[in-house]
Amino acid sequence: MSSGVLLSNIIPFAGSGLVGYAIGFALKKILKWILIIVGFLAGMFFLGVQLLQKYGYVSPVNWALVRRHIRQLLR
Repeated sequence: MSSGVLLSNIIPFAGSGLVGYAIGFALKKILKWILIIVGFLAGMFFLGVQLLQKYGYVSPVNWALVRRHIRQLLR
Protein backbone atom coordinates (compact mmCIF):
# COMPACT_ATOMS: atom_id res chain seq x y z
CA MET A 1 0.00 0.00 0.00
CA SER A 2 1.42 3.40 -0.93
CA SER A 3 1.85 6.18 1.59
CA GLY A 4 -0.52 8.46 -0.36
CA VAL A 5 -3.42 6.03 -0.01
CA LEU A 6 -2.61 5.46 3.65
CA LEU A 7 -2.51 9.21 4.39
CA SER A 8 -5.76 9.87 2.50
CA ASN A 9 -7.47 7.26 4.73
CA ILE A 10 -5.98 8.50 8.01
CA ILE A 11 -6.50 12.26 7.60
CA PRO A 12 -10.34 12.19 7.81
CA PHE A 13 -10.16 10.19 11.06
CA ALA A 14 -7.53 12.48 12.55
CA GLY A 15 -9.51 15.58 11.58
CA SER A 16 -12.76 14.28 13.05
CA GLY A 17 -10.94 13.30 16.24
CA LEU A 18 -9.52 16.81 16.52
CA VAL A 19 -12.93 18.38 15.93
CA GLY A 20 -14.50 16.04 18.50
CA TYR A 21 -11.85 16.97 21.05
CA ALA A 22 -12.38 20.69 20.41
CA ILE A 23 -16.17 20.38 20.75
CA GLY A 24 -15.83 18.37 23.95
CA PHE A 25 -13.37 20.88 25.40
CA ALA A 26 -15.67 23.80 24.55
CA LEU A 27 -18.73 22.05 26.03
CA LYS A 28 -16.81 21.31 29.22
CA LYS A 29 -15.88 24.96 29.63
CA ILE A 30 -19.40 26.20 28.82
CA LEU A 31 -21.10 23.73 31.18
CA LYS A 32 -18.62 24.57 33.94
CA TRP A 33 -19.51 28.25 33.74
CA ILE A 34 -23.24 27.52 33.52
CA LEU A 35 -23.04 25.40 36.68
CA ILE A 36 -21.05 28.10 38.47
CA ILE A 37 -23.65 30.74 37.54
CA VAL A 38 -26.59 28.49 38.53
CA GLY A 39 -24.90 27.66 41.84
CA PHE A 40 -24.25 31.34 42.52
CA LEU A 41 -27.87 32.27 41.76
CA ALA A 42 -29.18 29.46 43.97
CA GLY A 43 -26.92 30.63 46.79
CA MET A 44 -28.10 34.23 46.42
CA PHE A 45 -31.73 33.05 46.47
CA PHE A 46 -31.10 31.06 49.65
CA LEU A 47 -29.31 34.03 51.22
CA GLY A 48 -32.22 36.30 50.31
CA VAL A 49 -34.77 33.94 51.85
CA GLN A 50 -32.68 33.71 55.00
CA LEU A 51 -32.46 37.51 55.25
CA LEU A 52 -36.22 37.82 54.76
CA GLN A 53 -36.74 35.30 57.57
CA LYS A 54 -34.27 37.11 59.83
CA TYR A 55 -36.07 40.43 59.49
CA GLY A 56 -39.52 38.89 59.98
CA TYR A 57 -40.88 39.03 56.43
CA VAL A 58 -41.12 35.24 56.22
CA SER A 59 -42.44 33.25 59.15
CA PRO A 60 -40.85 29.97 60.28
CA VAL A 61 -42.17 26.72 58.86
CA ASN A 62 -45.26 25.34 60.57
CA TRP A 63 -44.06 21.72 60.81
CA ALA A 64 -47.34 20.49 62.36
CA LEU A 65 -49.22 21.73 59.30
CA VAL A 66 -46.65 20.19 56.94
CA ARG A 67 -46.90 16.85 58.76
CA ARG A 68 -50.71 16.93 58.58
CA HIS A 69 -50.70 17.64 54.83
CA ILE A 70 -48.16 14.90 54.12
CA ARG A 71 -50.22 12.38 56.08
CA GLN A 72 -53.30 13.39 54.07
CA LEU A 73 -51.39 12.92 50.82
CA LEU A 74 -50.10 9.48 51.83
CA ARG A 75 -53.55 8.11 52.68
